[in-house]
Amino acid sequence: MGELPGAVLFDLDGTLLESEQLWMQSAVEVMNALGSVWSDEDQAKFIGGPLALAAEHMSQRVDKKTSAGDIAGKLLMAQEEQIRRCVLPWKPGALPLLREAADTNLPRALVTASWRRLVDVLVERINVDVGARAFTLEVAGDEVSNGKPDPEPYLKAAKALLVPPVQCLVVEDSPKGVQSAVSAGCHVVAVQDSSFTESAGVMVVESLEAQTLENLWLGVTT
Repeated sequence: MGELPGAVLFDLDGTLLESEQLWMQSAVEVMNALGSVWSDEDQAKFIGGPLALAAEHMSQRVDKKTSAGDIAGKLLMAQEEQIRRCVLPWKPGALPLLREAADTNLPRALVTASWRRLVDVLVERINVDVGARAFTLEVAGDEVSNGKPDPEPYLKAAKALLVPPVQCLVVEDSPKGVQSAVSAGCHVVAVQDSSFTESAGVMVVESLEAQTLENLWLGVTT
């Protein structure tokens, strides 16, 4: 095996799992119950960003008695219920890549805007599909002061893994996430978004299918 990164840091929604649609369904369900609506355009504004920002935006469109915190709680509850009853919607190539990372025993982290209570439910399900402990650690959206696109989430993960950011391979799918990882000084694989452009330390791929850690690391470092 050739050279590998010092650590692999994975985004979750839209990168490993096709969960953006689950979030959309949860948001529509919550907003409808509160007498309002949620559109594809609304959802697009908050992909990859902190849940608190989406909840704050929602709170401005419903009865003032319903706070952003209340809405965040309702969203998390709706999303938990969906995750517990669904087959995990893996993105192409994501599960084999996670299994490879676990097999090589590289330090690896999940870095997500999802909150801890939801992360715990998801990681339990992910570990079953991977057949091993998928992540050395997780950085959840409610465990940082500044979410993506701020570099804090990826800096926190790298520090916790004791690996310099420049030795970290980040796998992301959203502009906010890519900006966060680049600002942290990591090497980034950006998946599937046509707005991405390749630059120093950033490689764009259509899919993770048939990709290996060695190939991805070679692609972002040469």
